[in-house]
Amino acid sequence: MLKDYVTREGRNPEALMQLASLQQEFGNPVESAATLNRINYIYPENEQLHRRLGDLWFDQKNYKGAIREYGAVLALKPLDRVSAEYGLAGRPADRPTL
Repeated sequence: MLKDYVTREGRNPEALMQLASLQQEFGNPVESAATLNRINYIYPENEQLHRRLGDLWFDQKNYKGAIREYGAVLALKPLDRVSAEYGLAGRPADRPTL
Protein backbone atom coordinates (compact mmCIF):
# COMPACT_ATOMS: atom_id res chain seq x y z
CA MET A 1 0.00 0.00 0.00
CA LEU A 2 2.80 2.45 0.85
CA LYS A 3 4.62 1.56 -2.35
CA ASP A 4 1.47 2.43 -4.32
CA TYR A 5 1.39 5.77 -2.49
CA VAL A 6 4.93 6.53 -3.64
CA THR A 7 4.16 5.44 -7.18
CA ARG A 8 1.34 7.96 -7.26
CA GLU A 9 3.75 10.74 -6.26
CA GLY A 10 3.00 10.66 -2.53
CA ARG A 11 4.78 13.48 -0.71
CA ASN A 12 4.06 12.87 2.98
CA PRO A 13 7.46 12.61 4.71
CA GLU A 14 6.11 10.46 7.56
CA ALA A 15 4.61 7.91 5.17
CA LEU A 16 7.80 7.84 3.12
CA MET A 17 9.92 7.39 6.27
CA GLN A 18 7.71 4.45 7.22
CA LEU A 19 8.17 2.95 3.76
CA ALA A 20 11.95 3.39 3.98
CA SER A 21 11.97 1.64 7.36
CA LEU A 22 9.98 -1.27 5.97
CA GLN A 23 12.20 -1.52 2.91
CA GLN A 24 15.27 -1.69 5.12
CA GLU A 25 13.64 -4.14 7.51
CA PHE A 26 12.79 -6.48 4.62
CA GLY A 27 16.32 -6.40 3.23
CA ASN A 28 16.04 -3.73 0.53
CA PRO A 29 18.62 -1.11 1.58
CA VAL A 30 19.01 0.27 -1.95
CA GLU A 31 15.27 0.97 -2.21
CA SER A 32 15.28 2.38 1.32
CA ALA A 33 18.08 4.80 0.42
CA ALA A 34 16.20 5.89 -2.71
CA THR A 35 13.07 6.56 -0.66
CA LEU A 36 15.02 8.54 1.95
CA ASN A 37 16.76 10.50 -0.79
CA ARG A 38 13.35 11.42 -2.18
CA ILE A 39 12.34 12.86 1.19
CA ASN A 40 15.37 15.18 0.98
CA TYR A 41 13.55 17.10 -1.76
CA ILE A 42 10.38 17.35 0.32
CA TYR A 43 11.80 18.01 3.79
CA PRO A 44 15.55 18.75 3.66
CA GLU A 45 15.85 19.84 7.30
CA ASN A 46 15.33 16.43 8.89
CA GLU A 47 18.46 15.48 10.82
CA GLN A 48 17.35 11.88 11.39
CA LEU A 49 16.78 11.43 7.65
CA HIS A 50 20.29 12.62 6.80
CA ARG A 51 21.84 10.34 9.44
CA ARG A 52 19.92 7.27 8.23
CA LEU A 53 20.66 7.97 4.58
CA GLY A 54 24.32 8.61 5.36
CA ASP A 55 24.55 5.29 7.19
CA LEU A 56 22.79 3.41 4.39
CA TRP A 57 25.00 4.92 1.72
CA PHE A 58 28.12 4.27 3.78
CA ASP A 59 27.12 0.61 4.11
CA GLN A 60 26.55 0.50 0.33
CA LYS A 61 30.01 2.02 -0.22
CA ASN A 62 28.47 5.19 -1.69
CA TYR A 63 31.00 7.30 0.19
CA LYS A 64 30.34 10.48 -1.78
CA GLY A 65 26.63 10.32 -0.90
CA ALA A 66 27.39 9.44 2.73
CA ILE A 67 29.74 12.42 3.06
CA ARG A 68 27.04 14.68 1.62
CA GLU A 69 24.48 13.42 4.15
CA TYR A 70 26.78 13.59 7.19
CA GLY A 71 27.78 17.08 6.06
CA ALA A 72 24.09 18.01 5.94
CA VAL A 73 23.72 16.77 9.53
CA LEU A 74 26.58 19.04 10.62
CA ALA A 75 25.09 21.98 8.72
CA LEU A 76 21.90 21.54 10.77
CA LYS A 77 23.99 22.10 13.94
CA PRO A 78 22.92 18.97 15.84
CA LEU A 79 23.12 18.69 19.61
CA ASP A 80 25.16 15.47 19.18
CA ARG A 81 27.81 16.90 16.88
CA VAL A 82 30.35 14.21 17.81
CA SER A 83 28.33 11.35 16.31
CA ALA A 84 27.77 13.38 13.15
CA GLU A 85 31.49 14.00 12.85
CA TYR A 86 32.13 10.30 13.50
CA GLY A 87 29.85 9.44 10.60
CA LEU A 88 31.63 11.95 8.39
CA ALA A 89 35.04 10.56 9.32
CA GLY A 90 33.88 7.00 8.65
CA ARG A 91 33.92 4.07 10.95
CA PRO A 92 37.58 3.16 11.46
CA ALA A 93 37.11 -0.53 10.58
CA ASP A 94 35.10 0.32 7.47
CA ARG A 95 37.01 3.37 6.29
CA PRO A 96 38.11 2.98 2.68
CA THR A 97 41.79 3.34 1.91
CA LEU A 98 42.57 6.09 -0.55
